Amino acid sequence: TWKFSIGGKVEARRTQSLRGGVVTDTAPYHWSGDLANLGELCDEVFTHRMGGGRVEPAQESILAAWLNAIPRIPARTDLDAARVAAGKAIFEGSGGCSACHVGGAGALATNQDIGKTDVLGQAAPTQVPALLDVVDRAPYMHDDCAATLMDRLTNPACGGSKHGNTAQLGADDLQSLETYLESL
Repeated sequence: TWKFSIGGKVEARRTQSLRGGVVTDTAPYHWSGDLANLGELCDEVFTHRMGGGRVEPAQESILAAWLNAIPRIPARTDLDAARVAAGKAIFEGSGGCSACHVGGAGALATNQDIGKTDVLGQAAPTQVPALLDVVDRAPYMHDDCAATLMDRLTNPACGGSKHGNTAQLGADDLQSLETYLESL
């Protein structure tokens, strides 16, 4: 998790995954959604933060192709198929997950208020990450508040009061939802 100051305010943010060929489809960038496209991201990160040279438009398109060519980790095939199906039904139904995490692989291009105060005591709407390979990307959330997927599903302070509907789920449903997330 990176801690940095923007406009005199310290923020805690973890780096999102680059795997799966979906990076250029997830703009705007950064958890705050403040960088509209890859060019702005390159300018802010490569040029300003890292002190590198300017990324030219031709280089930008090459970078976009390279980023989208990073393969995802193969999806797990050793999971209980019935539990995956039950978890998918919860994800798409009573869990309220698919409204923002579109099909698990997709993400909304607009920031969402999940009702969360991060580890530094700040609350702000954030980008919705794609969930491909989520099981291999612990810790979770933009501020790393959950060590495991189950921590995210069961810790209201970490998940946020408007981040899905997991508080009403029983242990079996939570296990099914976790198994579905592991299958993505």
